[in-house]
Amino acid sequence: MDRGINLPNVIDSTEIERFLLSKIQPQLAQDVHDHVRDSLSKVEPFAAAAVPAPCPTCHAADAPVYNPSMWNNPTVQPHNNCYNYANDHITNTFAQPGRAHGHQTSVMDCAHVKPAAVADGLRAVPNFTGTLGAGAGWYLHL
Repeated sequence: MDRGINLPNVIDSTEIERFLLSKIQPQLAQDVHDHVRDSLSKVEPFAAAAVPAPCPTCHAADAPVYNPSMWNNPTVQPHNNCYNYANDHITNTFAQPGRAHGHQTSVMDCAHVKPAAVADGLRAVPNFTGTLGAGAGWYLHL
């Protein structure tokens, strides 16, 4: 049933929230309705993020071949995370930067993650332009 709302790609739900508010208005106290309506009027329009630049060419001698099939497996996917994927290492432990080598960070920002990832064997190579020799680490944009 078409209710006049187009939902192919929901980026900003303000229109939907206003629609729902109008439908439940009779069940709401007036002050609650007014508060929600006023809050929705203050919502900043969502600006879509710029399309990211393509990944730079990898110069690592031992970079793994892209193989998503080993990750898209029901026995692997629920037990690993993006850090596992970025390191191309299935641990089934939800790996965290630095944990494998006793330097786990609890703050997820560049200043803390970078040294923790380096402790795990990752190498900081600005803009992927340097060359890593075989066994010298993995590229990971930090």
